[in-house]
Amino acid sequence: MGGMADRPAPHQPADSPPADLPPVLGALARARHRAVEEARQALSHHQLAEDAARAAEREAEAALAREQLAASAMEAGDGAVEAFAAWLPRGRAAIQAARAIAGRAASETAIAVARLTAARGAEEALASQIARRREAAEDALRLAEEEARQELTLRKAAPGR
Repeated sequence: MGGMADRPAPHQPADSPPADLPPVLGALARARHRAVEEARQALSHHQLAEDAARAAEREAEAALAREQLAASAMEAGDGAVEAFAAWLPRGRAAIQAARAIAGRAASETAIAVARLTAARGAEEALASQIARRREAAEDALRLAEEEARQELTLRKAAPGR
């Protein structure tokens, strides 16, 4: 992962569940929304950890470059070269360790992205289901109103009533 360009776009929070929902669906909608918020916070935490790990990796690489430059300078004596040779295994080990930590942090970030994506999908699926239920209820109400109007029209038109 890495820079901000790799980060998912912020998700707009869902509206609070409508008051006319059955209590179970309202509770589920709130739980799904909380899950998205928690996944977003976890992702933010992992992104910060990854950024710090990448910075440590860059610093370890920069330290190697500085030490190498100092040892290869014209004015550097044999002592500087010997010191660099003694330090080099530690410098390389620090780079490897920093890369391993950064790699694990990138994996944790990728997992957090996947969890946020799943939480958003679950929240959006429930919102779609709620919208379909609401549309079906509205359709049923319109149909009942139309049937009532038709019945009233038939009664008014029936002779002898």
